[in-house]
Amino acid sequence: MHSLLCVIILFELQALDFVVSEANKYKIRLILSLANNWDAYGGKAQYVKWGKASGLNLTSDDDFFSHPTLRSYYKAHVKATFRPLLQPTFFLCNLISNTED
Repeated sequence: MHSLLCVIILFELQALDFVVSEANKYKIRLILSLANNWDAYGGKAQYVKWGKASGLNLTSDDDFFSHPTLRSYYKAHVKATFRPLLQPTFFLCNLISNTED
């Protein structure tokens, strides 16, 4: 499961690099959300799915906020994504959007 997660993150970062490059070229500023509450876009539910697939006993998508393993998945994602955030193209970064149902 870990290698699949690494491949997904690598693909996401390549796509993000392209978007940042194009935004910078056209002087567009970005707001990046690193997670969300929408199942259709992965969000915190995806972290819970990964946790369940690795054998964790999780009862709610809200375990995203408190379970140490899920928090470590998210922290790894933020660290991997942080490199392009150092560019002036980013207006701000939102750690998680739409946290209320």
